[in-house]
Amino acid sequence: MTSWLVTGGAGYIGSHVVRALTGSGRQVVVLDDLTTGDPGRLPAGVPLERGSTLDRAVLDRVLREYGVTGVVHIAAKKQVGESVERPLWYYRENIDGLRTVLEAAVDAEVRIYDNLFSDPDPDGADVDFTTLLSPGSLETLRGCKAEKMLETAKPPDAFQFLRLGYFAVDSKDSKPGAPVFNRAVALKDGFKTGS
Repeated sequence: MTSWLVTGGAGYIGSHVVRALTGSGRQVVVLDDLTTGDPGRLPAGVPLERGSTLDRAVLDRVLREYGVTGVVHIAAKKQVGESVERPLWYYRENIDGLRTVLEAAVDAEVRIYDNLFSDPDPDGADVDFTTLLSPGSLETLRGCKAEKMLETAKPPDAFQFLRLGYFAVDSKDSKPGAPVFNRAVALKDGFKTGS
């Protein structure tokens, strides 16, 4: 089952995200330092881990202990007046907090395969089909951030990412700690069907 970490989940916006996730049947854990968050905003049964996104050890522990497979990062300082008075503190809390969340995630390579041919019916063309190969049919994205659990993904595991399509672990190039995912099916195809 998918388990989500919501940073800043006891805040006003974060608690609404937590309710939406739990309302759709997902397991959720909240990480919040409670400087402005309120545990009373959380639905019953949602675990609350008190801590900062600046604390990598806390992030690693929460990701591991709860088997987190998705992260919604909302934790941030947002008071305009205070941010003007203490800009460096705000940078540290917000920028370094985001950096720490991203570092706790896994680097992955994602390969987006699009239409292999520039013609929707390469067999029907009166030319050698190899001349119809689309040079932009593969886009390789390196340094993508994935949930820590995906670090151990292996063939034939498959996942859905950000509504982009369905992805399979690459059986040749994926290694422990350096996963490679290939898009197997796009959720929307650009070719129109003739009906």
